[in-house]
Amino acid sequence: AITISSSGIFNYMVNWINSNDIPAINCFPSFHGVLCFMWLIYIGLNKNINKLIRIIVSFISIGIILSTMFVKQHSYIDLIGAFVLVIIVYFIVFKLSKKEC
Repeated sequence: AITISSSGIFNYMVNWINSNDIPAINCFPSFHGVLCFMWLIYIGLNKNINKLIRIIVSFISIGIILSTMFVKQHSYIDLIGAFVLVIIVYFIVFKLSKKEC
């Protein structure tokens, strides 16, 4: 586990996350990434959703994706795997079944 020596609430929070992290559970692909990429694709393609809601959901989703990397829960490989999984699921659900997002 990584320990950050500086003081402050955010350093404390990162240290707490790292001390309670179980590496065997945080594995490939990132489930945080899968859910956030699904939201990004869904709201990006669905023009019926209010623009403000789309911006808020995009901002939060990108923040979650980046935060899993910043606190070292996942690496970029985990997120690439998550993105590829979401593209495969999107293709199966919406393209093969001829449904629209």
